[in-house]
Amino acid sequence: MEGKAFVTGGAGFIGSKIAERLIDDGREVVVYDDMSTGHQHNVPKEAGFVKGSIDNYGLLRKNLKDVEVVYHFAASASVIVGVEQPVFDLENNVKGTVTLLNAMRDTGVKKILFPSSSTVYGENKIPMKEDMQLNPMSPYAVGKIADEFYLRSYYNLYGIEPVIFRVFNAFGPNQDLNNTKQGITGFVIGCIMQNRPFPLHGDGKQTRDYIYIDEVVEAFMLAEEEKRAVNNPMNLACNTQTSLNDWVELIEEVAGKKAKTQKGNPFRQGDVMHYRADVSKLGKVLGFKPKANFEGQLEETIEWAKEHLKKHK
Repeated sequence: MEGKAFVTGGAGFIGSKIAERLIDDGREVVVYDDMSTGHQHNVPKEAGFVKGSIDNYGLLRKNLKDVEVVYHFAASASVIVGVEQPVFDLENNVKGTVTLLNAMRDTGVKKILFPSSSTVYGENKIPMKEDMQLNPMSPYAVGKIADEFYLRSYYNLYGIEPVIFRVFNAFGPNQDLNNTKQGITGFVIGCIMQNRPFPLHGDGKQTRDYIYIDEVVEAFMLAEEEKRAVNNPMNLACNTQTSLNDWVELIEEVAGKKAKTQKGNPFRQGDVMHYRADVSKLGKVLGFKPKANFEGQLEETIEWAKEHLKKHK
């Protein structure tokens, strides 16, 4: 597509990489972010930028004029924050989405791409399939489910076309290196690079289905123009299952440096022991199979982290 794109949360991890790719593809991009967890250095210089809250209907409506598509990444992307502040999670992640949808409805914007989460499955059968019964274990997961249903209801009521990915554990450049409540990979790398202790919660045997940021971005780009992706939630992962212990060990191996791991911390509330996605629908709908070249992808991430820390000491 060629039209103007509006990226909420575009100063954050995935949103900023989406904005970069859209600009590389020759698109006009406006980044909208309240900068509560985002960083100005993540915002592409070629993008327009609006600082604003996702629940500011008037500001959203003003800036959605002439927009072709919305990529909606403005949310608190943290199970931990949801457990600690469930009302904040509800207002930011659910009320914010509904406010955005109302602004889209009232300005005639008909397309939205949205990252739901693997957390909607909770403790469940492996591999996790899109049609299985959801089992949310945290307020964050409940909010993501609510968002999915609001998006689908606005499709039925107003013809707003949602593309919904249930994103598993994304990692890569632009992930926060210092936020223990978001993105375990970035935080572990940040600890190693800055000689900071890494607090391991639980026994490290919990497993995750990791996916590199470039693969996430590619799936979103493919889905924008694919009619079969509309109102059809898809898992976005690599169909792999890696324990946290093995993941930290691989990061250490690629970095050439050991983490100062602090053991004996309890499991975090709302945490799920095992994740692995069935990605057959992703292949059928988009003809896309994410690459799981984790060693090479971690090398790229660590090189970015080194450069980033030099620039932003």
